Amino acid sequence: MKFSSLDELYEHLEKSDIQGLDSEYSFRSKDLVQKFEANGMDLNRWWVLTPSNWTCPCCQRSKPEIVRLNQHNYLTGHLHCHHDHMTDHVKKRFTEISESMSVVVADLVSERFVERTAFALSAYDPTVICSDCNSADSDAKKLLRLPKEFSFSPSEIASFIVVTANEKPEINISKAKDTWELCRTMFVERQRLVTEIATIAAKNKHWYQPSQVTAKYIERSSDYWLLSHGLDQLGIVPYEQTLYSTNKFKGCADSWRKHKVHKFTKPPTVGQINHLVALRGGCWEEVNDSWQCEGCKRTRVHCVTRTNKGDWRFSFSPKRMYSTSSEDKRFDICSSCSIVATNFAKEVKMKTRQENVIGSNSFITIEELNKLIIPLPNQKHKINNEYADYLIPVLAERMKS
Repeated sequence: MKFSSLDELYEHLEKSDIQGLDSEYSFRSKDLVQKFEANGMDLNRWWVLTPSNWTCPCCQRSKPEIVRLNQHNYLTGHLHCHHDHMTDHVKKRFTEISESMSVVVADLVSERFVERTAFALSAYDPTVICSDCNSADSDAKKLLRLPKEFSFSPSEIASFIVVTANEKPEINISKAKDTWELCRTMFVERQRLVTEIATIAAKNKHWYQPSQVTAKYIERSSDYWLLSHGLDQLGIVPYEQTLYSTNKFKGCADSWRKHKVHKFTKPPTVGQINHLVALRGGCWEEVNDSWQCEGCKRTRVHCVTRTNKGDWRFSFSPKRMYSTSSEDKRFDICSSCSIVATNFAKEVKMKTRQENVIGSNSFITIEELNKLIIPLPNQKHKINNEYADYLIPVLAERMKS
C-alpha cells in the first residue's frame, strides 16, 4: 500500500508490518522493547531494509533471536553487508604496483578495469548477515592469525559458530581451523591471480573499453521518465509498451510450424549430458532412465534439445490437459511438447478471433497432442499439418464453451 502521510504510516505500523521492510516504530519492535525492558531500539539501515521475518543466512536466527541489550540498555539490531576482502586487496595491489613503477602509466580506466575484475576474484557475493556473524569472521581470523585479505564466506562462518539466542555466538576454533585448511590452497591461487590482474592494470595493458553511455544508464534514465509521466499507472506492463505496438508483424498464425527440421541431428555426447546435469540438472535428476514424455513418448535423452545459443537443455513439467471428466488431469510433458501446445492454442485463438481466451495446454487432450506432433530425437517437433487443420475447429468450440 502507499502512504499519504507520516501519520498514516506510523498508524499502520502500530498494528501491522510494512511489507518487505522493518521499523523501530512497528508493533513488533515495541513488543521486543517491552519484553527485554529496554529503553528502545538501536537499528541500522540494513535492519530496516530487510523484512521483519528475515533470518541470518549464517546463524539462522530470526530478528527477535538476534537483538540483545547494549551498554545503553537499548536493543541492538544491526545487520552488515559481509563482503570478500579480496576485492579490496586487488585495488590495494594495483595501487602498490603502480606507485612502484618509474613511470606511472595507469589511469582511471585502469582503475575501473580493476574494480570490474575484482568481483570475479571474490569467493562469494556480498551478503547481508547479522553483526554477530560478521564479527565472528573477524574474530576467527584473529585467533588463527590469518591474512587480513582473507574472509570466511557466510556458509563457512556457519560451520564454526555455536549459536545461542540473544547472545554473541561462540567460535569453535577447531572447526574454524578445519574450514581454513579447506580454503587455503584456493586462497593462495587467488592471491596469485590478484597480482597478475593488478600488474596488467598498473601497466595499462588491460582490455576494458568503457562506453560513453551504457545500456544500464539508458534503463535507469527511462525508468525515471516513465514514472515522471505516470505511465506506470496506465495498466500496461512493461510501462514502455504504452508508447509503441509490439506486434506489427505477427505474420501468419501458423508460421510457428515452419521451423527448420533436420532429418538427422547429432545426439548429445556423454560429456555434454554430464555438463548439462552438473549445471542445470534439476529436471534431469527428478526422473530416471526409463522416463518418457507423455506427449511425444520420447525418452529422457531424446528430449534433450539445443537452445538458440547452442546449449543443451532438458526440461519437463506437469501440465493440465483437456479432459471431458471433472478430474484435474496432469501429464509430464517435455518442453518441446509444451511449446507445441502453447503455440497451437495461440494459432487457434488468432484464426477464430478468440485472443482474449486465457490458457493454452488446457484446451488440447494428451491424445490430440500426440497425433499433432511428429517427434524427432533431440530437436523441436515437426507438426502434422493435416491433423492440425482438422483440430482447429475442434479447439475453437472448446474455447467458446
